[in-house]
Amino acid sequence: MLDKGVRLGRTHESFIQRWFKLGYDGYTIMPMPHAEKEITGKMSDLCISLSPKDWFDIAEPQILPIYVDLPPKVRALYSEMEKKLFIKVRNKEIEAFNAGAKTMKCRQIASGFAYHDIERDDEGRSKEREWTFLSNEKVQALQSVIEENLGTPVIAVYDFKPELARLKKAFPHGRHLQTKKDEDDFKAGRIDLLFMHFKSAGHGIDGFQYATNIMVILNPDWNLEDFDQGVGRIGPVRQMQAGMNRPTFIYPIVARGTVDEQVLERWKTKRSVQDILLEATKRF
Repeated sequence: MLDKGVRLGRTHESFIQRWFKLGYDGYTIMPMPHAEKEITGKMSDLCISLSPKDWFDIAEPQILPIYVDLPPKVRALYSEMEKKLFIKVRNKEIEAFNAGAKTMKCRQIASGFAYHDIERDDEGRSKEREWTFLSNEKVQALQSVIEENLGTPVIAVYDFKPELARLKKAFPHGRHLQTKKDEDDFKAGRIDLLFMHFKSAGHGIDGFQYATNIMVILNPDWNLEDFDQGVGRIGPVRQMQAGMNRPTFIYPIVARGTVDEQVLERWKTKRSVQDILLEATKRF
């Protein structure tokens, strides 16, 4: 957008071909040895980044994973999906056709549900997608966080619709963030449990820092930007702007021995790459 592709190339494909190579699995990509130095060097004269952390004493959010164990039957389903890319739940077939789909389905099982394969009617139109409940460990973990924080409002972040359905059933008093009234009521302290999706509330919302400093993430996702922006609604910078010197507590709920653990590790890896790029574009 800024240089019409002069520095990094005009297309994503050309960018990848120039600085990356395919991993041994034929799916992931790995940077070539010269990639980091060349990419940051090409960006440094065109971009500028400013971070409040360079000017103010701002703490990092405290990320406190809560580990849960899948029940034996669910653990068996998870292992079968990992190995065979196929499981059968209540006579419904669930199949992953590639590595990406397998990862997504493993995330769903780790979260306690499984989407059925898409079914179509006689005219070829897809039907409303059904899902099967598998376990409730993550919802119970959320209940523990709520009880331990003695009435402090909590934001519960979901990723899939079945997770929202289970949240509404388990916590009828909770409110799904959908309207401006929901937003205003939470800011005003009239909601003690808010169900939120990073995609719909990660940008543009201000004022949640007055209501809470606690966020629970039911299903950790790979997207670091969504995580950073979502946490930023109540994060340390917002807390400082609100004149409150209190830490931000983020609780990802992690199913032990599943892709959830890989997501947490990937957050660290992605952050290191992102931080390198931002550092290269700082100008004082």
